[in-house]
Amino acid sequence: MPLLLKIEILAKGPVSLRGELAVDELQMETLDELIKIGGPLKYDLTAKRAGDTISLQGSMRMHLKCECA
Repeated sequence: MPLLLKIEILAKGPVSLRGELAVDELQMETLDELIKIGGPLKYDLTAKRAGDTISLQGSMRMHLKCECA
């Protein structure tokens, strides 16, 4: 399941988002056959709303398996 955030919740203030998404949940494909996804996407984000704008600040981490050509 993708990471979802209801905009109505942001009206109350910033929202902390922390967790991980499995590789199969991300539906990602690499454009290079020498780069493979090596694990889940781990995220630690804060979402804020200012008028019509939503900003995300924080970090996302994912291990990659890279092969040199």
